[in-house]
Amino acid sequence: MARIILTLVGPWDKPPAFETPFDLTPGGHDPSVIDDFRSLAGETEGLSEAELRAIADHRSTVVADLSFQGPGSTAAAGHAARLMQVAFDAGALGVRVETGIKVFGPGIRGELEPDEPKVLLHLLVEVLIDDEAVSTEGMQAFDLPDIVVPYGADDAESAQAVAFALAARMVCDGFRPVEGGVFRASESAPLYAVGRMGSASCDDPCPFENPNGAWRLDLKG
Repeated sequence: MARIILTLVGPWDKPPAFETPFDLTPGGHDPSVIDDFRSLAGETEGLSEAELRAIADHRSTVVADLSFQGPGSTAAAGHAARLMQVAFDAGALGVRVETGIKVFGPGIRGELEPDEPKVLLHLLVEVLIDDEAVSTEGMQAFDLPDIVVPYGADDAESAQAVAFALAARMVCDGFRPVEGGVFRASESAPLYAVGRMGSASCDDPCPFENPNGAWRLDLKG
């Protein structure tokens, strides 16, 4: 069962009663919120200092949680975008996408298009880079596997490009990789062998773990 989990941060003493298929759990001021927002915003430059100060002064939070099934469906992601829209219209100070490790401020309001798959992909999925691999986080927003691309010393840029290209094709074009097959982002791009990885084991419940596991792309010699 795939999930999308959002945390809405607002100035409300009592959060509004949003109409949404998400399960909503209201809470009070959470001192840890500002550190999380500042850390993630620093990586993407997605929030201004003024927005971060407003988030630090928030009065309440709302955790929104939606479980669903439907590989490749954008319906749940569209509901997430609509919830963000109405939350910002109601004065929300920020939204943290827990299942995609992303944060947004009210400035994103005009860019939210609940029926546009490419927008939903950027909204709910992050591409992460560590010392060994590029990986996506949040593809369960479409009930699809994430993508892991190991890379060598000089291949981080190519690995990032192929990870995003495959994610976009899966969400926007309905493309489905085949285990044992190959994938390349374009005719001139490097060729990758496609393998499958299961989801990592974790104690139950594990709301942020993609139950679909991941596709692994290894550069072919």
